[in-house]
Amino acid sequence: MKVMISNDTLADLQEIWTFIAQDNPSKATEIINKIYYRFDMLPKFPYMGTERSDILNQLRFFPFQNYRIFYSINDNFLEIYAILSKGQDIDHLIKRNTSES
Repeated sequence: MKVMISNDTLADLQEIWTFIAQDNPSKATEIINKIYYRFDMLPKFPYMGTERSDILNQLRFFPFQNYRIFYSINDNFLEIYAILSKGQDIDHLIKRNTSES
């Protein structure tokens, strides 16, 4: 199963790296690498994330440290929509995806 990473997710990764790098650039890179490792792991176990179809159809999330990786499973690929910190409001994710429609 192929992984597709949305532009919003790439922006989220940049924000995460920038925030952590203010204090520790090497730690920021380590966290981003670990997140990418989760991206590679998700297709092997796509249903391990918690379903959140109440937010968006077929949406799931997988927690990692202080973050939640939001994704959906399609026929031939897994799409990663966003990475939000546990403190971020999920409404942020809904607004992002409804504005794209």
